Amino acid sequence: MECPATADATGLHAIGQKPLAAGLAGTLATRFQWVETTVEAALEGSREKFVQALLIDGAVKSVETAYRLADDLLGAQREYLPQFH
Repeated sequence: MECPATADATGLHAIGQKPLAAGLAGTLATRFQWVETTVEAALEGSREKFVQALLIDGAVKSVETAYRLADDLLGAQREYLPQFH
């Protein structure tokens, strides 16, 4: 996570910030979970986790659409994603 910091000869030093507003913290938590689920799906070759990531993203509104989109995307990139075979 990025944060303001200073740098000197002894290293980087974070600059303290006020806590994030609940709405912003919740939005960031969702985005971080999306990234984590996407990475796990790729590392494990898990279609199910990829579908979960599509749903977490929020652009896909139904489970059925997420499965169809996952199949289309994985099919289009098959040669680059051998772990999903």
